[in-house]
Amino acid sequence: MRSRRAVPAACAVALFALLARPSAAAVRLAFEIDPRVEVMSAALMLSDSGGVDDEYSRDARAAFATLKDHPAVARLAALRARGVSPAAIARLMLELSAPPALAAPRPLSEETLAALGGRDATDALLAELRDFSRRSRFQDFYDKHRQAYSGFVDAAKKEALHAISPEAAEAYLGAPFSGEHRFVLAPLLSLGGAQDEVLTRHDGDSESFLRPRGRGNGGASGFLFDTFERSAAHALCFSSFDWIRPPSPEMQTRLADAVELRVLAQDLGEPAYVEALRRPPFDRRPQLKAVAESLKACESARPSARTLREFYPRLDAPARARTAGRLDAAASDAEALIRLARSYQDKGEFARALEPLEALIAGSPGDAGLRLDRASAAAHAGQREKALASLADARRLAPDREGRHRMALILQDLKDYQGALD
Repeated sequence: MRSRRAVPAACAVALFALLARPSAAAVRLAFEIDPRVEVMSAALMLSDSGGVDDEYSRDARAAFATLKDHPAVARLAALRARGVSPAAIARLMLELSAPPALAAPRPLSEETLAALGGRDATDALLAELRDFSRRSRFQDFYDKHRQAYSGFVDAAKKEALHAISPEAAEAYLGAPFSGEHRFVLAPLLSLGGAQDEVLTRHDGDSESFLRPRGRGNGGASGFLFDTFERSAAHALCFSSFDWIRPPSPEMQTRLADAVELRVLAQDLGEPAYVEALRRPPFDRRPQLKAVAESLKACESARPSARTLREFYPRLDAPARARTAGRLDAAASDAEALIRLARSYQDKGEFARALEPLEALIAGSPGDAGLRLDRASAAAHAGQREKALASLADARRLAPDREGRHRMALILQDLKDYQGALD
């Protein structure tokens, strides 16, 4: 068999998604379509004209078309307009029983309640989703499409075999990914710019991720486990860095990227690593190169028995500053700032979301949407004056129809109904 290191450097970037290393002691990965998340996805889909267009999504749109004006659809659309991610809503769903009951067997977590606007708002959403589930006869739809779900699961498993493997990342980190890692596939949700987010975690025994669907470089739709930044290994690396203090989602993402790049270097050689850094999207992330180079410098000093966590303090100071969440060093990386702001919002930490939003606005002063994001976060953080000032800034930038609708929703949150009517 030809050695992977014999692959010419010119082909390395095209082949970096073909680095699977099956092992006898494989990391436990599970893929499934969860009916609780799928009924949420169906309601979200009705408020979104995007997404993948295939037989399954067309069946869903036809089956649920008569409920496009249902209160659950409107409430979910309003949550999305306020910056609440599908992952935050999915966390709620996974705390419930199966549809149509969607009962909460134990008190909902405070994090979930905060992300969705409090207990009253969450209770109202649940009542509407239960009604949506019953009126749509969702369970009948779900049972009818079990074969399609098996196809989605099989496709995800095949994709996951053609990527940098979790075992390769484990070997680099010097520590195993413990427990079972479950990917909740959401074929009705569009991938968009969503990142892998941990939905549930149970004492290191298991954890769940949400994985919407998207289109790969070749145009085919799938869950993109075969791409560099969305491999299962990347998601597991991201979640394994939860020991980093202070917590920093963008730091976790950057380290996960860097680990995969260094696994690439060890498998295909340094030229492949250098070439990957020169190409999109990594060429637009100068902070990533600094982190990857710091990991490279640590490799020769790190015995195989030592973990990356033990060596983390020895990363050079500039790289640590960039990855530790310093916004002045990361301001050029808009994607990282957006992920950070969304992460804080999903956890109900709206005051903390304001700082990355301010950095984004500084880089894009003419973006009305960012000012609305800041207004929403400020409103939820109880900073009324800041929210109103940001809304005034957004209004001066002449937002589009969707932006004006968001302004009305935020004003209603602030109980400024006269402003909503102006």
